[in-house]
Amino acid sequence: MKEIRINDLKLVVRRALSDVQISERESDIIFEHLLDGEITGHSSHGFMRMPKIINDLKTKKISPIQKKDQTVQSVLFDGGNHTGIVVAYDAMRHVISAANQNGVATAGGSNVTGTIGQLGYFMRHIASEGLIGFMVVASEYAMAPWGGMTPVLGTNPIAFGFPTKDMPLVIDFATSAWSYGSLKLAMLEGKKIPTGIVIDADGNDSIDPNDADNGSQLPIAQHKGYALALAIEILGGLFVGGKAGYEAVKGTDGFFMMALKPDLFISSVSYYENLASLIDEIRTSKVRPGFERIYLPGEKSQIKRDRFGDEDFVELSEQVYNQIKSI
Repeated sequence: MKEIRINDLKLVVRRALSDVQISERESDIIFEHLLDGEITGHSSHGFMRMPKIINDLKTKKISPIQKKDQTVQSVLFDGGNHTGIVVAYDAMRHVISAANQNGVATAGGSNVTGTIGQLGYFMRHIASEGLIGFMVVASEYAMAPWGGMTPVLGTNPIAFGFPTKDMPLVIDFATSAWSYGSLKLAMLEGKKIPTGIVIDADGNDSIDPNDADNGSQLPIAQHKGYALALAIEILGGLFVGGKAGYEAVKGTDGFFMMALKPDLFISSVSYYENLASLIDEIRTSKVRPGFERIYLPGEKSQIKRDRFGDEDFVELSEQVYNQIKSI
């Protein structure tokens, strides 16, 4: 591992992105998003993404982000080929404001370049504002339907955010067995992966992460993950005017996002008290042999985030560090 000063890293990101038409505001949004991935142990969604973000932006003509078909409770964001992280961030700020006024707010987005990033990042911010969040992303095709061997669907993540009396409850996972970022990190580090994650070009089980590109990724929970990925392909792709199936190539990710006030159907007091009771039942339930305790979804990331605090340095893997140096 290599240490790099956070302020130095921020300057590198700003300079690199300014060369591909990205403003300082947007650069800082991207930086904070990638830094959060790095410090919470999700390096697959950290600074290893920078080369791809830059290379993708180099191939695009960037236009202003536009809001289209806006109503009191819904809006469609045309990303104008801006980085997906930035477009989703702007959509997040919109649904937070609109939901606080109207109880429910939705946003769709398409025509973005590069990664949309960790969905949990956006859900944590929504939940921190006292709102329930929901988000899905239809990404470029990379995963075969269950029983097939040809990639048709994206890895299509889904996420939720729930406000609680304590930290936000954040649920975020891809519908593929592993996210592509995790596979890319394994490729960079030359590591093998377990079976059940990818298949090779002949449809056989593989432990080579490169077969995510040469063959296909596999869905979580077999046919169930396939069904969920298909639903997200529709909701986060077709529904918002994005691409789907074979048309969903690199840089065509679409997303659907929602924010809701927790007192839509019951009182706010009942919501928080009932959720606290449910969380307590989970925490105090019996722990299986081999496990130290029961964690809530997103809790380990929050513990790491809290421990990091106001550190001046961040640790990067040597491979990612060298990528940053080359940038």
